[in-house]
Amino acid sequence: DLYWLYGVAGCGKSTAAASVCHRLGERLIGSFFCTNAKGDSDRRNPVRLVWSIAYFLAKVSVPFRDELQAVLRDPETSVNTDLKTQSELILTKPLSKTGSNSVHASTPMVIVLDALDECDESGEVARILSETLRLAPWLLIVVTSRKLSNIEDCFLSLSTPLREHDLFTSNAREDIHAYITYELEHGSLKDVRAHVKGHIGVLLDNSQGLFIYIVVIIKFIASLGDGNLDAIDAILRSKSYAKAEAALDDLYRAVVESAANLKR
Repeated sequence: DLYWLYGVAGCGKSTAAASVCHRLGERLIGSFFCTNAKGDSDRRNPVRLVWSIAYFLAKVSVPFRDELQAVLRDPETSVNTDLKTQSELILTKPLSKTGSNSVHASTPMVIVLDALDECDESGEVARILSETLRLAPWLLIVVTSRKLSNIEDCFLSLSTPLREHDLFTSNAREDIHAYITYELEHGSLKDVRAHVKGHIGVLLDNSQGLFIYIVVIIKFIASLGDGNLDAIDAILRSKSYAKAEAALDDLYRAVVESAANLKR
């Protein structure tokens, strides 16, 4: 099965992916986040992603691991090839030989892949995921991304069940509240907890349902620390901008138009 969480930038896809990983416990056999704050280019490398999936499967399926090792020991095997060929070598070929019941579990094993749209060759990766799920029905893959046509087309062609959810249509207020509370009690805001705790409602209102806003604000407040309470007070007293969503749309539009002009 495949569970696809999609939505626009800033609506909380990566936060949702991290939360899923945290809650799954032993059912989670691996996760791959295709982007991070430091801009690590390796995280966008589709070959690294495919090899990571092979590693995750080998951890829980002895038959798959044996077949994968046989492929890698074959002197005729070359991994210095394109993405499609490599995926056939290390995923499709071993899975085809192990059968659909190589893992005996009452509930599916889960892999979480965040920000698939940020991965290079995302359409081809989506096709590889679809093929992997066809050969491994004991597997559930949770994917987050923007709703791009090259990804959507592959997922809609799945022979296995597809469940999808548009995060932008969800009311994220309760989730944002839970995130703020966690940061106050256990995370980066512990040192200023007493100062911030009475202003959760203001932070919620100002976020207007955007995780990207609250993540940035919390990181900024945490960087100020308890030695800059006046600056923190100024942030907590601030009011949300009534036309913030329209302004964000204008920013996205300007970026897209600029990118389009560069390609001409």
